[in-house]
Amino acid sequence: MAGLSLRSYLERQGIVPGQGLRGYCAPGLNPIGLRSLISAPRIIHISDLHFVDSDHTWIWESGVLTQVKEDSGKKSREILGFLLSNREKLGTNVVVITGDLTDRGGEGDYRIAVDFIRELRENGFEVHSIPGNHDYCWLGNIIFEDIFRAARAIDVAEIRGKASIQSQQAVEAAVLAKIEDEFNTRLAAGIPGYRFPRGVLTDLLQLFSVISSSVVGNTDTVDNQQRRQRFIRFINPDTSNAYPRVVPLANGYLVMLDSMQAELDEETGDHFAQGKIGTPQLQALKVWLLENQAEREAGKKVIVCVHHSPFHLRELVVPDGFSVGRAPDEFTLDFTCGLDDALDFLEVIKNRVDCLLFGHVTPAGLLQLGGGEKGYFSGMEIKLGVPLINCENLLRMSERYPVTILDLGTYQRLVYLTDGTRVDLSWGHPTARSPG
Repeated sequence: MAGLSLRSYLERQGIVPGQGLRGYCAPGLNPIGLRSLISAPRIIHISDLHFVDSDHTWIWESGVLTQVKEDSGKKSREILGFLLSNREKLGTNVVVITGDLTDRGGEGDYRIAVDFIRELRENGFEVHSIPGNHDYCWLGNIIFEDIFRAARAIDVAEIRGKASIQSQQAVEAAVLAKIEDEFNTRLAAGIPGYRFPRGVLTDLLQLFSVISSSVVGNTDTVDNQQRRQRFIRFINPDTSNAYPRVVPLANGYLVMLDSMQAELDEETGDHFAQGKIGTPQLQALKVWLLENQAEREAGKKVIVCVHHSPFHLRELVVPDGFSVGRAPDEFTLDFTCGLDDALDFLEVIKNRVDCLLFGHVTPAGLLQLGGGEKGYFSGMEIKLGVPLINCENLLRMSERYPVTILDLGTYQRLVYLTDGTRVDLSWGHPTARSPG
């Protein structure tokens, strides 16, 4: 906002100056104070970049794991090009990435992510990132590590020594069959009757040296805990990696959470793409929020960032008289992707934060999920007392990637495509809290 007059700021956002600040209010909402408008943070939210050092990845589509082409170089260039070319339009240099920077958590994936972040920082952007399940787990599911461990335990020499096995090709086929049996046996415990496609198993052989280095081109044998260290080493080497991690902004705070912390450190009983923040992190978050409410009431904005959606459950009934209820039919929820301690998390942030950002779950074809009348989180901003809720996910986008700008002064959500098209302008609910 430095150097901008109020008039030019309003004009840039498409507001008629003659209407004054009342022109900056959604219908039915209270007028927005001048102090809030000018001083509050404005941030760029992106999530689920899923950079991968490969020409394809795997995604769930209508209950089936499907191979899709992926060009991470193109994705990186298009998003960078848009951000670097539209500083004035965006009105901020603060970028928040809510997890899944990588698709498989591999070294090659991270190099693409690091180059992306470095380019932004070298051009004056302030970038803050948190981890997602894909950063910590191969293809985002803990169950893969279970399978990898079983695969590494296969006695290849025993297979090769069998009289019926004569060629290296036959050995590979026998090992692959063993992995497939182990894979689907474990998978059936969580999703009865489901079997993974053979292509996934071929990818496993490319990553894990279960036979020999001559058979496998890439021998990435690290486990999920080692992938956690990769995120720290590549993405957050110069910051505190204790969560919650609080980042001061101009007249506000980013509160960064790790929704995979307890999922990796505890035995949760689920080994898919679920998340769990964990009691220690939630208790620390609650203490910090309570200690900083006076500043918030004085006008400072608190923005909580997490990867997993706290609403991604089949049915969510929240304490103290409000509920999310069931999702519409077009948003069929998947229990393998939820946040295990969603209720505890929502109870901690209720009426205590100004903005909630997350990623992970955007359905195909949607650019973002807002809290307006037709939004997926319809009414949640009022029910939770959180004026602005936003979700992003770039995984399913193949071109014209969406970028969301969030203005905490106006509680305005503005979505651009990377070709410069403004595709959505929507509002949070400033009445969800008393004005500062």
